[in-house]
Amino acid sequence: MNFTEVSDVLRRERDLIELLHFKLEEERLVLTTGQSSWVERSAREVEAVSEEAHRVEEDRRRIIEAFAGRLGIHGECTLSALRQASPPEWATVFADHQSVMADLVPKVKEAVEANRELLLRGTDSVRQALAGFGREQDPGDEKVYARHGGPSGSARNRACFLDWKV
Repeated sequence: MNFTEVSDVLRRERDLIELLHFKLEEERLVLTTGQSSWVERSAREVEAVSEEAHRVEEDRRRIIEAFAGRLGIHGECTLSALRQASPPEWATVFADHQSVMADLVPKVKEAVEANRELLLRGTDSVRQALAGFGREQDPGDEKVYARHGGPSGSARNRACFLDWKV
């Protein structure tokens, strides 16, 4: 292992975290626009990038662990420890990476939470809509039904998919 290999794996990890942030923002846009036909695809893309980021994270741990001993670092090697034990030109590279990741990771966490909230709200809306299926309409809604082409008489009391009270 050498500095270039460590830098390369850190760069791959950073690129994937940036891509994950982008995919999370795409997912948020899909969720906020109500384009339900794209939600599954968007979720799959987020999951695929997330899984790849976890694989690269494991590669990073393995590579840095193997390299840390050469720098005299024993035990878990943080970016700060790696930076402090490195020659100045590499310390700058690792400091830049650390700075970008310190900025990027909270943004990813925030995007995950925002999307989770949007999904929960969407789930609640679906649950409320499903709860309305099969309920009987008020008898006084005859005029509303007729005006909007809805069922009349006994047909109105059957389960329906539209709330004619809109």
